Amino acid sequence: MHILQYPTEGGPKGVVGILSNDKQSITFPDGNTWKKNANQYDGIYKDANYPNGYRIIRKFKSTKTITEVNNTGNPKDSIFIKGNHGSLFSIPTAAFAFYDYTGKETCTEKLCRSCEVVCKDELVGQFSLQESNTVFSYGTITFPDKTIWTRI
Repeated sequence: MHILQYPTEGGPKGVVGILSNDKQSITFPDGNTWKKNANQYDGIYKDANYPNGYRIIRKFKSTKTITEVNNTGNPKDSIFIKGNHGSLFSIPTAAFAFYDYTGKETCTEKLCRSCEVVCKDELVGQFSLQESNTVFSYGTITFPDKTIWTRI
């Protein structure tokens, strides 16, 4: 059982959601049920580097996402990260960018005297959209350091 908090949604904090035995839905005390969407990216992911943790990716607006990253399983340790995704029609993968995730900024150099240096903290992973993909397993997000988030 996990306590889910979505501060941008405006709902009550500390609501307990119960994951069904088949892991296909989460039910809340008010009777609201969230069902897993098998054909999209939003959902719960595991990172083998953090066996007690979880990642929850939700669509925010258009191609923008908000991701809850928790490495311990304790809801108090969750951080919320904004991001966006590339075209979901690209095959076999779509790029997913997560901002302010690593705590490190990368900067591009000035191209001209009047240009500014652009700094950002961005981590980009590839979301596998095709079951027959031979590079990435379906329903996973794979990062350059070979970290894999697996959808559960």
